[in-house]
Amino acid sequence: MYYIMDCPLLVSEEDGGELVELHKHFKLAGIRRWWSGALISTEKKNKIPNPVEFNFDPLRGYSGSPPEMDDLGIPLMSKRLFDALTKAGVDNIEYFPAVLKNTKTKQIYPYFVYNIVGKISATDLTNSEYTTFGNESTYASTSFNKLVLDETKIHQLLLFRLAEDVSAIVVHEKIKTQIEDSGINTMEFIKPEDYTQI
Repeated sequence: MYYIMDCPLLVSEEDGGELVELHKHFKLAGIRRWWSGALISTEKKNKIPNPVEFNFDPLRGYSGSPPEMDDLGIPLMSKRLFDALTKAGVDNIEYFPAVLKNTKTKQIYPYFVYNIVGKISATDLTNSEYTTFGNESTYASTSFNKLVLDETKIHQLLLFRLAEDVSAIVVHEKIKTQIEDSGINTMEFIKPEDYTQI
């Protein structure tokens, strides 16, 4: 069984406003295409600071931790999520140490910039409901109303990006179990048939 792994935004229960504003860019050390699924070259790796530093502003009186994961722009995940994925046996992610600093309290949180190596075309296009943008290609720019995976194309990978929608991180049930057993309750695991991406 596979799921789409996501990290919901931290929002206020009162008005739905965001509780954290991350200050980060889309480009780091000349790397912009973080969703390509390809390995980062040694030349570019050597230009990545150690650690990569980011600031975040807590909003609306929020005093908790930053988001567990943020996949937009430069992808970030917490150290405890890194630990859970490593323990589960995920071996196709490149990690780069990072820190997130609360601009108000100055508290530092250990994080990792990550690059998922592996982009798999695993959508059952016959049984899925989708719309493509820009051209007839179903790669990268597909909006799903219903997603059906063809698990014969996955070859038992534990985690990968879906080629038809690179924002979708697909994980094996083993990953879901390990993350939950690690006490992490901030992630969402969506069954493919319930996944929508507009």
